[in-house]
Amino acid sequence: GYLSKTILAQFFSGLDNRAIQGLRLQRLPEFGLLASWKKSHVSSFLDLLLDRSILLLTELRAGKVTVSVSPSGLELLNGIGVWPEDIVHQCARYQSQSATATADSQACLLYTSD
Repeated sequence: GYLSKTILAQFFSGLDNRAIQGLRLQRLPEFGLLASWKKSHVSSFLDLLLDRSILLLTELRAGKVTVSVSPSGLELLNGIGVWPEDIVHQCARYQSQSATATADSQACLLYTSD
């Protein structure tokens, strides 16, 4: 299957629906990582990652677009380089607005901090 931005947002939000189950994404440890965030914040954060070319959209065929991590995004996830300041601030802002922040949902801050 393909991984659309919508499915990725549902994955990080912890929404266990047919699309997530069909790809068995609920089994991954990152499932629900941002469940304490508002759904709109998860989607906006993914948009920011796409805008900054941390994530990429690739059209597989007409109407089927998949999300992947860019080479520069992989470097950042592996601790190489510095996260763009706007991403760090947005992550911190959404985390601070989370009513039920958990240790797991702090991962965004861990990934983007030095």
